[in-house]
Amino acid sequence: MTDQRFLRVDPAGLEPSGDALPTLAGTHLFGGLLRHQFGHLLKQSSGRLWSLGVWPRADSVLFFVEDQWRHYLSRGADPLNAGWMKTLFASLGFREVHIILKPTRVENLLVPANDGYWFGINGRHPLYDEVALPRLLDAAGGATGEDRLYVSRRAFTDGKEGTGGILLEGVIERNLLRDGYAVIHPETLDLTRQIALYASARRIVCPDISALHLLALVGRPGQEVCIVNRRTNPAYHRHFVDQLSCLGLSVSVADHIDRVETRELRGGRKVDMTVLDLDRLGTSLREAGFLGETRWLSPSGSDIEAEVRRFQAG
Repeated sequence: MTDQRFLRVDPAGLEPSGDALPTLAGTHLFGGLLRHQFGHLLKQSSGRLWSLGVWPRADSVLFFVEDQWRHYLSRGADPLNAGWMKTLFASLGFREVHIILKPTRVENLLVPANDGYWFGINGRHPLYDEVALPRLLDAAGGATGEDRLYVSRRAFTDGKEGTGGILLEGVIERNLLRDGYAVIHPETLDLTRQIALYASARRIVCPDISALHLLALVGRPGQEVCIVNRRTNPAYHRHFVDQLSCLGLSVSVADHIDRVETRELRGGRKVDMTVLDLDRLGTSLREAGFLGETRWLSPSGSDIEAEVRRFQAG
């Protein structure tokens, strides 16, 4: 490798003694630690992928895995058991993803600096925008979709024990639909379709959920985002604000939590459901320019309390 941005290291003397190591031929990119949860992978397993802008034809990307996954993988489990993972890495141009479970010799291993995460608090790495971003958009068929989006968590929450969310989120959906928004439930969509929608939308309203990490892969200056806060710890929505603002997106927060209801589950587990002041949310969206002249309709106090009782009853 002659590129001055890479330092050539001779592995002689670095190999452990003993039996000969298995060898992986070709040129491969070291990706670091592979996290399996959607948001954590997008944020924490992406810090070296900017280097596609320097070495765009790596044969594969290599990862280590968390200890809790090593047992399952050693028994033949698919390391990319979620379809969206396969779609993500294939869209970036990798023919394979290798999970390293034991010492392995790699013919050419590219080990770029960890940029924190490629869309980190200092903005996306410029080299990411040169190669990785166009690849994602090409795989998604370009930035085609809706002008205004509401990204809902409701379908992910409804009917699933142990999964928290926003009480009566369907009220938000119906109000924004009447104002001309497209409402999406991202877990029901292919990853490439999600990318196309996030890349094309001019205005996006979204709770503080992992979908915002995917928006950060393809977001652009001039887009407007309103984050509907659902958690009482401000660190969650502040993180998203910092992440998106540094990319040039205009980000506001609708912070109208009335209270958080908690239900006890089997085994000592708990699940939280956030009760929003929906009237104040509608006013906030209108004042921030996310809602037009459509009248915002909210349920009565008695309807809200009836829904709380249904949640508590399980």
